[in-house]
Amino acid sequence: YKTLQTMFVDRGYKVSDENLNLSLDDFKKKKLGIDELGGNGYQGAGTGKLDSKYELIAPKEGEDADIIEKQDICVFWVLKDYGPDADSKVSADNVKQVIINTLSTGCNRALMIVRDVTAQCKKEIEIDPAIKVELFFLDDLQVNITEHNLVPKHEVLNEEQKYELLKKYRIKDHQLPKIQSSDPIAKYLGVNRGTVLKITRSSETAGKYVTYRHVI
Repeated sequence: YKTLQTMFVDRGYKVSDENLNLSLDDFKKKKLGIDELGGNGYQGAGTGKLDSKYELIAPKEGEDADIIEKQDICVFWVLKDYGPDADSKVSADNVKQVIINTLSTGCNRALMIVRDVTAQCKKEIEIDPAIKVELFFLDDLQVNITEHNLVPKHEVLNEEQKYELLKKYRIKDHQLPKIQSSDPIAKYLGVNRGTVLKITRSSETAGKYVTYRHVI
């Protein structure tokens, strides 16, 4: 849960101190509606109930307002019962309910945390043009990948920064090295295809080494 909150902070969303400092017990009671965890982890966490709606922080005067995809986002913990006789996979119907609940709030972006999904569920996410649905598996959020010492700093270029970069090197964005939109760091940042990421690595000889990746 804390990884999720930190991820939203890194994306530029408003996150309350209460959410950032929520204990495991409070998380279970307030967010999942359960009093204790079973042997298999999170149990019975519903199939599409809205957890939270996160709003983007308004830029300060003089700052660029287009650093990342500027859309409020709704979060859903869709963790169905888990066990030998339970169907823990999230279905296309669950996705449809999430979409309905998201659109009812005025948002067109949602994030679902799931344990497992059906093939039809993935298709439903890919084909529905009304809303962008991000899918995170529970295991994806166990560790914050940006805090690993082998993961360099990634920054999202806004459109002006991207234009200046391409102009400087006299290239098109497709000529930059590529990174898949499904890459864990691209998913963490919530970027879409066409975005350019600035990657800063430590170097023993140069101090810092900067590269760029085009999200495809």
